[in-house]
Order: sequence, then C-alpha cells, then structure tokens
Amino acid sequence: MNISSKVIGFTVVFSISLIATVKPEAFSFVRLVPYGDKFAHFILFGLLGMLSVLRARRYDPVCLWPGIMLTTGFAIADESLQLAFASRSFSATDLLANLLGILVFTIATACYCRGQSRTAQRCPSRNRRGGQ
Repeated sequence: MNISSKVIGFTVVFSISLIATVKPEAFSFVRLVPYGDKFAHFILFGLLGMLSVLRARRYDPVCLWPGIMLTTGFAIADESLQLAFASRSFSATDLLANLLGILVFTIATACYCRGQSRTAQRCPSRNRRGGQ
C-alpha cells in the first residue's frame, strides 16, 4: 500500500492540532518565544493549507477552492472547539493567524506550482526521465 507523503503530512499536522487542543501543556515551549503561539498557528495551518492545495491540484490543477475551503473550515472548527474545553480559550487573534497562514502558504504554493507547470511547458525535456 502506497501512502502519499501529502496524506502523511496532513495526518501529522491534524494530529499536532488535536494534541494542542486536548493537551495544551505538551506545547508549553511555544510560550518561550514572543508571539510564539501566533507563529505556531500561522505555520501549522499554513502547512495544512499548502498540503490541501497540493492534494487538490492533483485532481484539478485549476480549482484550488476545495482544499482552501476544507482547511479554512478546519481552522475555524479547531479554534471554536476550544470553547468546549475549560483549559483552553477561543482567541480571535489565533484564528486570524490560522487564516493568514492558510492565505500566505496557499498563494505561495499556487505561484510555485504555476511556475513549475510553465517551466515544464517551455522545457519538455525536463519531463522525461534523465533530462534527455
């Protein structure tokens, strides 16, 4: 059985988010850096957005919306779920960091993929094995 690295990456990011929600003391080291929690939200959800866009592009290179919407929905649900735990608190700035991470990483990934497809069209020899 061949498991895609993107599926593994998505599972890792999802697991980190779930652990952070249920057992926040596992990530207490983030508090050592000023605004470390905001940076962690930005990176974590940015990576999740990047992985979902890469996965969506596999099926339809033009339509990135399913990946973006799923990741955005998960970001909102993850932050809202914190209302159910006494040890956690909902934070609009965390949600904003989540959404900005998704936006920045999605744009960067889309630009990178667009550049890759243009290079492949200009240089068909790069598509063949061995570059011949």
